[in-house]
Amino acid sequence: MDREYNVLVRMLLRHYAKNRRRSWRNRPHDAFLDARIEMEGPLAVFIVGPLSLSYLFLSRTIMPWLTQIAFDRVTKGGVVVALLSIAIFIGIDMSFGRYESVAEMETRFNSESDIKWVNLYFVAGICALAAGLFAAHFIKVTFTANP
Repeated sequence: MDREYNVLVRMLLRHYAKNRRRSWRNRPHDAFLDARIEMEGPLAVFIVGPLSLSYLFLSRTIMPWLTQIAFDRVTKGGVVVALLSIAIFIGIDMSFGRYESVAEMETRFNSESDIKWVNLYFVAGICALAAGLFAAHFIKVTFTANP
């Protein structure tokens, strides 16, 4: 097995292998770029989501001063989420760019179980997004904002 790679690298290489098998944008550079993009979204949800929910919960319960940060009502929290997302995207690009030059890497992650893992990643990302939206709605309804 390919245990010498961490979980995120294996995730990237599985996406890359799946992208190389498709009939469009399957050149190595295009497939690798798409694999990185496919990873950035779910990772941003898994990292930024809990931080945003924590901010929402704390600002409506024990730390109401968080709601009076120097942002207006529309952009409050949006700037923080955008900056964290950009930091995640830059980190992924810098960390995984070196794997693009490894020749024939996709053949090691081209099995049926790897395809199932990629599909599971997509489903997990969608479920995490739905759970985060539900949790945000629950917090907003349960804990009213302090004026």
